[in-house]
Amino acid sequence: VNGPGTTTTGDVLWPYIAISPDHTAIYIVGSYDNTSSASAVGYIQFGTFSLDEAGKATFNGNAWSQAIGDTNSNDANAGYDEAGDYVLRVSPQGKIGLLWRETDYVDQAINLYFIESTDGGSTWTPDNFSPLESAVDQGTTNGGNEVYSGPWSGLDFFYAGEDAKILWTSTLQLFPSTGGNTYF
Repeated sequence: VNGPGTTTTGDVLWPYIAISPDHTAIYIVGSYDNTSSASAVGYIQFGTFSLDEAGKATFNGNAWSQAIGDTNSNDANAGYDEAGDYVLRVSPQGKIGLLWRETDYVDQAINLYFIESTDGGSTWTPDNFSPLESAVDQGTTNGGNEVYSGPWSGLDFFYAGEDAKILWTSTLQLFPSTGGNTYF
């Protein structure tokens, strides 16, 4: 999904698209593969395509307009995403909403974020990236396993008119002292 003028450092993974109410634009988010990392992780990229009458899509501007939550922005790595855990929707009046789960196991940051744009993705609000919900350390079990509760699964939202209705499942995850993890 790399377009002309792309600013990514690798391939875009797990693309998610939404279409404008007038069917003239396609909005797309994807996690770009951080080629300096041994695993397929990176930050969320956002871009738009224009659709002509024949249905041909052309990247707008310089392809990917921005990296959401990249290390060089004011959101302290909020867009770090490991598995395409995001949802992109458009309201009936054209407001774009983006819901995602940051999954940074290295820094123990598992947070749920939501932002909206009323100008086709040029700017987003809020711009301070305050989490809706964060994973919480529930302590260590007698066996030495770490337990966290948080927004691990069931991520979705929809627009009821212009109001976003956000859904997620808060579950427990066990990080065994022997490695790996288990949801329960």
